[in-house]
Amino acid sequence: MIKEVAPLMKQHKSCSIVNIVSVYGFLGAAPVLAYTSAKGGLITMTKSFAKELAPEIRVNAIAPSNVNTDMTIGAGKELIEFFKKETPLKRIAEPNEIAKAALFLVSDDASYVTGHVLVVDGGYSLK
Repeated sequence: MIKEVAPLMKQHKSCSIVNIVSVYGFLGAAPVLAYTSAKGGLITMTKSFAKELAPEIRVNAIAPSNVNTDMTIGAGKELIEFFKKETPLKRIAEPNEIAKAALFLVSDDASYVTGHVLVVDGGYSLK
C-alpha cells in the first residue's frame, strides 16, 4: 500500500505514514510465531521506507503491547491478568492511547522524526 500511495503523497508539502507494529516484533513469542515475524518485518520495512521516501514523506511506527481490543479480549481473562501483572504500569493500553501516539507522529511536533518505532507498552518490554 505504501508503494501505491507514496507517489500521490509526495505531491503534498509534508506527509507522514504511521505503521502499527508490536513490541512482539522485537521480543518474539513462540505461540504466535507468524504474528511476531510479520511485526518484525514491518519494523524493518518502516525503517527502509523512511530512508527511501525522505525527505518528502516521514515514515514511523507505533509498537504497542497489549491493547484493550477484541483481539486482546479474545485471549481470555486469565491471560489479560497475566499481561497486567507483567506490565510495570499494571494495566493494558486503551485504544485512544495508541491513537494519541499516532497523532503525535503525524503532527508538526514530530517534524524531525522518521524511521522511529515508538514503543507504547506501559513498560512491558522492559523485562
